[in-house]
Amino acid sequence: MVDPLFIFGSFSQGPPPNVFPMPLIGATGGLACVPYYSSLVVVDTSNPLYPHAVGSVLLPGTAADVVCSGTTAFVMSKESLSGGLLSIDLTTPSNPQVLGRVDLPSSGQLAVSGTKAFVVAYGHFPDDPGGNSSRRLVVIDISDPYNPSILGTVIVTGRFPEVSGTLVYISGNPSQFLGRVEVVDVSNPALPVVIGGLDIPDWEYVGRMAFFGNYGFVPVWKQNPGADHSGVAKLELVPSPQAPRLLGITFTPGGGLGAVGVSGTTLFAAVGFDPYGVGRGGIYVFDAATMGTIGASDILAQNVIISGGLVYAEQSQSSFVILPDHCYGAPTSVDPDTGIQGFGRLGAAIPNPSRAGATFIQFTVSRLGIVKLRIVDVSGREVRMLVNDPMEPGERRVEWDGRDSRGERVPAGIYLYELDAPGIKAARKLVRLNR
Repeated sequence: MVDPLFIFGSFSQGPPPNVFPMPLIGATGGLACVPYYSSLVVVDTSNPLYPHAVGSVLLPGTAADVVCSGTTAFVMSKESLSGGLLSIDLTTPSNPQVLGRVDLPSSGQLAVSGTKAFVVAYGHFPDDPGGNSSRRLVVIDISDPYNPSILGTVIVTGRFPEVSGTLVYISGNPSQFLGRVEVVDVSNPALPVVIGGLDIPDWEYVGRMAFFGNYGFVPVWKQNPGADHSGVAKLELVPSPQAPRLLGITFTPGGGLGAVGVSGTTLFAAVGFDPYGVGRGGIYVFDAATMGTIGASDILAQNVIISGGLVYAEQSQSSFVILPDHCYGAPTSVDPDTGIQGFGRLGAAIPNPSRAGATFIQFTVSRLGIVKLRIVDVSGREVRMLVNDPMEPGERRVEWDGRDSRGERVPAGIYLYELDAPGIKAARKLVRLNR
């Protein structure tokens, strides 16, 4: 397994535009598509150590969402009170071209599956009575990217569509303190029908869903006086996909809005975008089957997009970092009494890199148990055990003086500090620059 905090490379187009909600980037086949003001920037990520822009195309408005499929990018364009779905050819990344467009009342969030696109749009549709506006799931035929066309619509309350077979799960918040996941049957794309759903009360934000086997995962967030709370809700979708069942919520520290993504059996949760400016964020990594903790990261990210064995951790509308889609450590189990996983956290080493002198390592214990914190070299050989004691829940800071178990100063180089505690097994790198 690989250290989850290892970063291949990063990309930034420039200062992010002031857009809320922030759009997703798209990724496919060694390319990433980054919205930037009224353009879409194509980034070559075939060498993840050196992502770099190779082309761009002007948009008629600002991008609200991007999904890449094969050699085509689909972009939701927001233009004053109207919008549209654009199909963009990526065959020549240095010269992307707009192929076609379908007009919509306003821009919205987007999902793509096969030859269909699914957009949640808000505005005045021709069949709205009395000129009123409505929020609808719009099913669009994209089999001909030059001539995308609307097949059918249905009124919904959510904002974020995700597709599983012939069902679309739409998550969002119809009211301030009610999260909801709606289930829409799109087996007849000309006549989509809402067939069920699940209410998740007392959460101010319910984000975009991700799937693993018979389960769905949605990020949740709420603000209490003086504090934010965030986590990932796990839903059972089988045997009754029209009536998802809430199994539990795995809480993540700090708060903030975010998104989740699944690669294989690993769930990545980004919790780093807080519109009120009071939350702390990061990327938290779970085993999708058990919701046991695998690792955590201080990398601030509002979204995660997984493509081609890479995790794109989107930090703003115009920047991202790239990580591997597999992680260091082993999962721990769910608390059998609650179905909710307590969360430990391995924080930063300060300073890092460090010269002669002390390094301070921060971590959080989520529940009572034996805590082990040790320094190992890059071959996995133990250099020094710093902690091997029972601890109560809480935040801790441990000092390492740069010496091994014999009291001798370690050579300059790269080391790992490993935490093994209830709810978490994780490791991070630190560098010693001894004179």
